[in-house]
Amino acid sequence: MSHPCRLDSAPPWAAAPGRRLRPVEQVRRQEDTDSAGVLGLLQLGHRLDIEGDVLVTVEEVCDLGDWVTSLVDPTVLVWRDSEAGDRHLHISARHDRPPVRGVITVSWRTAIRHTFWSTLLHGEDLARGTERDLRPHEVLTALTRTRMSTAHEP
Repeated sequence: MSHPCRLDSAPPWAAAPGRRLRPVEQVRRQEDTDSAGVLGLLQLGHRLDIEGDVLVTVEEVCDLGDWVTSLVDPTVLVWRDSEAGDRHLHISARHDRPPVRGVITVSWRTAIRHTFWSTLLHGEDLARGTERDLRPHEVLTALTRTRMSTAHEP
């Protein structure tokens, strides 16, 4: 699934005479530079206070456990992409005190590995384009079982 604001092809209005389009790769590099600049500025601030929703993307599946235990009354949604069939997990919760006043949604950066997915859904799978709500303790149980099973692999 591509980012809704990223232009992988030029929209009709962009092809106006005299208008030169930047290649997609150049735009993506600029996005990375812009993000790094904003992160640097946020670190300079004395206090961070966000009014609005926040999306946190984590690199490691174990980070999901930290978030599911830190957020108050989180909802957990697993879903399967309708086109590629990739498996995803989001954890969301309303947060009404600094540093965030809004909904925090945590997403794992890549598609979920089959071992963790199978453990999470008790050996079942989802059809493409479907989703399922889970309880936070199911994520923690799957994380624990997956760590235990991979610890004994050669």
